[in-house]
Amino acid sequence: MPDRKINIAILHCDIVEFSRLTAQDEQATFQAVQNGFAAARSLVADHGGTVINTAGDSLLAVFDTPDAAARTAVGLQQYLAFAAQPLPEMRRVRARIGIHRGDALIADDQAFGNDVNIAARLQELAPAGGICISHDVYLALDRDMRTRCVPIGQKLLRNMDRLVDAHFLRTGYEFEKMEGAQTQTIRPCVLVLPFLAPDGDSALRELGESLTVDVISGLSKFRQLIVLAAHTALSTESTETGRLALAKQMGEGFVVDASFRTQDQDRKSTRLNSQSPCN
Repeated sequence: MPDRKINIAILHCDIVEFSRLTAQDEQATFQAVQNGFAAARSLVADHGGTVINTAGDSLLAVFDTPDAAARTAVGLQQYLAFAAQPLPEMRRVRARIGIHRGDALIADDQAFGNDVNIAARLQELAPAGGICISHDVYLALDRDMRTRCVPIGQKLLRNMDRLVDAHFLRTGYEFEKMEGAQTQTIRPCVLVLPFLAPDGDSALRELGESLTVDVISGLSKFRQLIVLAAHTALSTESTETGRLALAKQMGEGFVVDASFRTQDQDRKSTRLNSQSPCN
């Protein structure tokens, strides 16, 4: 692959619950993942793509066309589903796959660029055994593949500062529920708004920005959450209208909103409360 930036279709595959499976049966999980990645390499080559790297429980590949990437993803999910059939439910190896089209810098066994990150984040939205694609990929698919797609609207991806229009590409091998467990759901998205400081108080404003970044960093350690990048929070309008507008864009996500209170504000609030009649 060339050591330069090119426009390609990017496929990111990640094994579901790899740590649990490894702790449960290390050798069997290792062998199943190795077999799956061997099948993936064959499928990628059959569709004219290139495997960039495999790192533990993930695989990154690139293609000239989104259609080739989508057909590879469907074939890989089919292989994994059939290979897992003889195993008990809790030991089956499944994958999530994300596909996006954009620019990437390919150098040896590495791929760099924001569009590569988007493919990885789209993977996180997919159900186990499923595929999530961007709208750019959807537009490039042929009619047969488009009929398999279900739009899921604009999504705020983890550590991204813009909305991405996404679709699920149905394969028939999606895993919705595990025996004895609740139905899987898309991870909740959290936006930490900048801590509001009194007008003109630059010291508190700087402290607020620092605390906002610290809270985002702390929440980002939990893989169960999608936490928006600090840039999104710190660029949010400080007005109530701006903050409410962004909160509405979150859909079913969660917003953390906080503000500083000075001692003068507390004293004023106390005086007002003492003058108000009690019911």
